[in-house]
Amino acid sequence: MFDSHFEAAILRDDASYRLQERSLFSMPVYNPSTHYIDLTRNKYFHALLTLRHYVRAVSDYYFSVMHEGRNIDLFMLTPSISSPMGAGSDSEAIAIKSSVKKPD
Repeated sequence: MFDSHFEAAILRDDASYRLQERSLFSMPVYNPSTHYIDLTRNKYFHALLTLRHYVRAVSDYYFSVMHEGRNIDLFMLTPSISSPMGAGSDSEAIAIKSSVKKPD
């Protein structure tokens, strides 16, 4: 179904994770002063990153190659406003004009 490199990479990572002690993958207690270090060193986050990578890669392959679909960044199509600055921010929403006509 998928290219052989997907299968080989998934099996290689799976074998690597199976050899490691499960207790190494426990989610760390959140500590704001060390969180950035935990993200790079903790096995939990590494495994999560690996899983998300394969979900994305296999999904992209499935929809783009097998169904000839095209990828589009949905954040450019949604009319919502999100400001990382929070209350009191001087950020302004950017209007997005849709060229798609609504059905009658």
